[in-house]
Amino acid sequence: MKKNRASSIDASWLTRPEGRVFNNLTIADTAAGRAELALITGEKFMATAAKAGGKTVFADAKNQHYALHETTVSEKHPGLGKRDLVAELIQASKKRGLRFVAYVPVDCDMRAWREHPEWRPRRADGSSLVDRVGFPRLCENSPFKDFMAAYCAELAANYEIAGFWFDGLGLASAPEFCYCDSCARGFQELHGQPPPQKGAPAESWALWRKYRAAGLRGTMKSLRDAIRRVKPGLPLITGIGSGNWQNTSTDFLDYSDMAEHENAWSWAPASMQILRAVHGKTPEYYIPTFQYGPSYPLTLPLEELRAKAFTAIANGSVPTFTMKGRPELLRTVNRELAARSAYCVGAEELPYCGIVFSERSMNACDPAPFAEPSHFTTYGVLRALFEEKIPEQYLSDRQLNGDLSRFAVIVLPDIGYLPEETAEKLRKYVAAGGGLVAMHRTSLMDGKGAPMANFLLADLFGVDFAGELPETTELPPWFGDLRDGTEYPNSQKMKFLATARHPIVDELIRTAHSIEVMPEFLRGTPADCRLPFMAPMLKVSARPGTDLAMWEGAQEPGKKWPLVTTRRFGKGRVAYLAADLGRAYVDHHTFPYQRRIITNAVRFAARQRAPVSVEAPLHVQMTAFTQGERQIIHLLNDAHPHGLPPLTKQTWNGYYTNFSRVHEETVPLYGVKVTLDGKFRSVRYVPGEAKLPMTYAAGKTTVILPRLDLHGMVVAEKAGLPRPPERTTRH
Repeated sequence: MKKNRASSIDASWLTRPEGRVFNNLTIADTAAGRAELALITGEKFMATAAKAGGKTVFADAKNQHYALHETTVSEKHPGLGKRDLVAELIQASKKRGLRFVAYVPVDCDMRAWREHPEWRPRRADGSSLVDRVGFPRLCENSPFKDFMAAYCAELAANYEIAGFWFDGLGLASAPEFCYCDSCARGFQELHGQPPPQKGAPAESWALWRKYRAAGLRGTMKSLRDAIRRVKPGLPLITGIGSGNWQNTSTDFLDYSDMAEHENAWSWAPASMQILRAVHGKTPEYYIPTFQYGPSYPLTLPLEELRAKAFTAIANGSVPTFTMKGRPELLRTVNRELAARSAYCVGAEELPYCGIVFSERSMNACDPAPFAEPSHFTTYGVLRALFEEKIPEQYLSDRQLNGDLSRFAVIVLPDIGYLPEETAEKLRKYVAAGGGLVAMHRTSLMDGKGAPMANFLLADLFGVDFAGELPETTELPPWFGDLRDGTEYPNSQKMKFLATARHPIVDELIRTAHSIEVMPEFLRGTPADCRLPFMAPMLKVSARPGTDLAMWEGAQEPGKKWPLVTTRRFGKGRVAYLAADLGRAYVDHHTFPYQRRIITNAVRFAARQRAPVSVEAPLHVQMTAFTQGERQIIHLLNDAHPHGLPPLTKQTWNGYYTNFSRVHEETVPLYGVKVTLDGKFRSVRYVPGEAKLPMTYAAGKTTVILPRLDLHGMVVAEKAGLPRPPERTTRH
C-alpha cells in the first residue's frame, strides 16, 4: 500500500448525503485495548460498513494515542505487532467499492506527548491541563503542529485514502486558552505584553482571543499545505472542538473543504446553517447512533436516526452516522437519503430573510464560554421564523458585506459591533428599498465590546441611546393595610408594555394580558400596560418621524420607553426592537406574543410577501432552496429540533443538560398546503416522485400534500428560472 501513485482525486462524496458512516477506534495500549484491537480486522470492519449502507467510511488512521499503520513520524500501536490495520481497511474497502477516509485527531499523540512535555497545554497558573479521559493532548500552537503536518504528509504519500477527517482542532486549549511557553512567548513577541489572566483589562482579552484564532488558522493551513504538496485536491474535513468556533474566529475553515458539526454542543438546525454561512460550503452533521447524554449508552431507535438525518438535509447539511448499533437501521436511513440525494447536491437557499450571525460581534461582546448570549439570540429568531414558515438563511460577516439586494429583509439580532463600512452598506441597502429588523445592542458596541455614546446606525433606526431600563419595576404597593399603616413593596421582576395601533401589533399581541381575574384587576399596573416582559431592554428616545408600536410605560409614570419602533429610510423600512427578543423567546419565557413581534416586524420591514408559504402546524420546519430551474421545499414534521431549549449548557460533571429525549414516533399530517410564486410545469413530491395536482391563480401555484410523515420535499420545476446567484463567501 505504500508509495501509492493513485489516480485523480474523487471528491464527489463530500456533498452527497447518503452512505457516510463513521467509527472511532480510540484504543489505548492497555491489556483490554490490545485484546480488542486483535478482534478488529479490515474485513470485519468494512463488512459492517457495507451492511450499514456505507459508501464513504471514516475510520482511524491514527487515534488519540497511536497510529494504526507503519509510520516514522508518530508511533504505531504496540498491540498491532506486524499488522498494518490501515492497509487492511483500505484493501477491504476497495473490494466492496467503498472509500476510506482517514480519521486523524490533531490535538493528541502519545509519542509527541512523551518526548516533548513542553508542547503540553497549561493553564494560566502554570499547572498542567490534564484531560479527564486520559488523552495525551498537546498544544496545536506549539511545534506540535509541524509534527502533525509531517505525519499527515507521510500518511497521504503512503496510503490510498480518499480524504482526511480532522478531529479536535482547538479542543485541547480553547476552553482554558493554553498558556504553554509557545503560546506565551508568541503573544509577548506580538503584543509586547504577557498573556492576560484573571482581572486583566478587556482590551488584553480581545487581543488574546484574536491571537488564539490566528493560531488555529496557522495550524489548519500547515496541515492543508503539507498534505496538498503530496496529494493536490485531497479533501479535508475539519471536526471543530467544542469551544473554539464559538469563542474564536472560524476563518481556519477556509483551509478545509467541509466543517463537521456535532449537536451535543448546540442547537442542530441553527448550527448547521451558521456553519454553512460562515464556511460557504456544505457542512457535515456528525450523528452518534447512541444516546449521547447523561449516562445513557443506548442505541437510538430508527425514528430518531431518521429525524437527525432529515434535519441535516433540511438545513443544507449532510449527515454522517457512527456505526454503533444495528447496521440494518443505518441501511434503512441511507436508502431513504439516497432517494432525496439528487435534490440536495448544489442546492442554494431561496433568498428572502437573512439572519446575521456575526463572529466579530460575538467575540467582542459575548466572550462567555459557549458564547450563549449570541447563540440564544439567533436561536430565538430562527425558531420564530421556523414556526411561522418564513424562508430564511443565515448570513455571516462576509456575506453581510456582499450583495444584499436579493434579500427582502435582513435581521440583525443583537449584533453589538458593526464596522463603519458594514453600517454604510446597510444604509445603502435600506435606502434602495431593503428591509431591516435590528434588536437591542445592534451597532451600539465598539470593537472591544464597550458601549458607545449612541448607535452607529441611530440615523437608520430613528432612535437614540439613553441608557438601560432596570430589571425590576416598582409599582404602587398592593398588599398591606391602611388602617395600621402597612404597605408592602410591590417590586415586579418584569416590565409592562403598552401598544399602539400598528401593523406589527396584531390581535394576539393586543389581547395578551398579565392580569389574573378580570380586566380591572391590574395589581397596581397602569391600565394600558398589561403585557409582561422579562428580557433586558434599552432606553431609547424616538426621533421625529419614527413611529412607536410598543413601549414600556410602568417604570416611569408618564414616560414612554419604546420597545418597537418603525420608520422609513429612503425606499426601505426599518423596525428596531430595543430588547433582545430572540433570546427572550428561546430562554425560558416562550410567550407567543414574542414570536409575533419578531415575525410581524420581519413581514413589515420586508414589504413583500415571501415567495413561498406553507400552511402547517407550528412545529413543522420549512426550508426553501433553489437548484437550477427547481424550487425545493423541505418539510420536517418533527417538534424536537426546535421544541426544546437549545442544548448548549453544560453541567460541571461534563454531561449535557436537556439532552435525554428520544424521538420514537411521528404523527402524520394531512392537508399541508404549499404555495409558490409563479407558474410551474410540474410539482412532485419526494420521496416517490409522485406528481401533485396544481392550482394556479393570481400568479401563484398551490399544491396540497396528501400526507406528510417525518420528512418530505416539494420539488417544483419551472422552465427559465434563473440559476441561483453565486454565494458571496470566499471559498
